[in-house]
Amino acid sequence: MDLRVELPEDVIIPPLSEFTFVCDKELSNSKCSERFIFRDMDLVSFSYSDVIYNMSLLSIVRSKTFGRKRARWLSYIKKYKISILPEEFSTIIRTNGLVTIYVDGYELDEVNGEAIIKEIKLVNTGRIQENSIEALTSIKPRLIVISNLSNYWTSITAYKVTYIEQKLKGELSSLSSFKRMDCEKIELKQDTRICYTSTKI
Repeated sequence: MDLRVELPEDVIIPPLSEFTFVCDKELSNSKCSERFIFRDMDLVSFSYSDVIYNMSLLSIVRSKTFGRKRARWLSYIKKYKISILPEEFSTIIRTNGLVTIYVDGYELDEVNGEAIIKEIKLVNTGRIQENSIEALTSIKPRLIVISNLSNYWTSITAYKVTYIEQKLKGELSSLSSFKRMDCEKIELKQDTRICYTSTKI
């Protein structure tokens, strides 16, 4: 089944490669045209134990980053008011999640801008655990991708876009109805799209 772009944020989740090509109604990592999306990635990752110990994103950044990266991320937090919301805090602790926050720059058709993505990843053994899916759904992500990594391991990753610069959002809207990724099954829970795949994300 094809997971297609319905909203501007659907273009950028799961996070794109450095170059993603705009093909005939499809986004691809393989070069198929001269039109492409460029992504300039910047991220910080932390575990549930970091959340427990530090209690805030500001403290996490101060403890886990150094030099220019620390300066950049302190600037991002102030500029975009990035934080761990109470419901996100609770979900991260309950699920032992690994969190990645991206503040990425994008360029499409000479229009550039920044966007912020929050990602929470869980890795489970055995069968998919419905309570894990429910826990992630509670933070209202736009997309959850469930990947069967082997007979024993399953990853469940939630993606939530919290900001897209307005001029970039307008440009991404031009990709509405483009194919974003393959799914073996797609479910919809409120505004969250759930994609089941055997491909590692």
